[in-house]
Amino acid sequence: MSVMSKTFETKEQFRAELKIAAKNSFEKALKEIGPEDICGFAFHTDEEAMTITTMVNTRIHLQEMIKEDPEETDYYRFTPDEWAQDLELAPLFSNYLYQLNQSTPEEAFEQHTKDTFHLFINILSELKEEGLFSTMKEDFLLLLNITDFWDFEFMSETFRLLNSPALSKEYDKYLNSQEIEEYE
Repeated sequence: MSVMSKTFETKEQFRAELKIAAKNSFEKALKEIGPEDICGFAFHTDEEAMTITTMVNTRIHLQEMIKEDPEETDYYRFTPDEWAQDLELAPLFSNYLYQLNQSTPEEAFEQHTKDTFHLFINILSELKEEGLFSTMKEDFLLLLNITDFWDFEFMSETFRLLNSPALSKEYDKYLNSQEIEEYE
């Protein structure tokens, strides 16, 4: 059965398949781009954890973006929305997340979303521990990017789990420089 026609019986099956897909996605990027040019890899989702894809950044793309707007260096570096490539996972992963979200009672939705974010973080952490990113340079970034999500403490903690102390310090400095407007 191909991954495109598969459905998930359990969240654990979803997790296992997503981990395989993320690994394959990164390995494909390594072959196409080469480890010397890749400077970042991320899971990219939204604030309700209804979608998931992988993103990769390249040194060439990052330098081009910085050249266009040097004042936004950290933004281009730490924001996968601006990265070189969306490596697009099979739509069935986002379809499963959407169905799971739709079936989650409203009173449990916040916890469900947090649990899903932690599932993504754990997958990235396991892939790191298994050595998938071991050939990357010291400035390689690994992160979970959540669109329209402003919990800087969570973002910082997550980044620290996946990256070196030196990179984490740079990321925290970037987060602290961000101004968020409150909408009421």
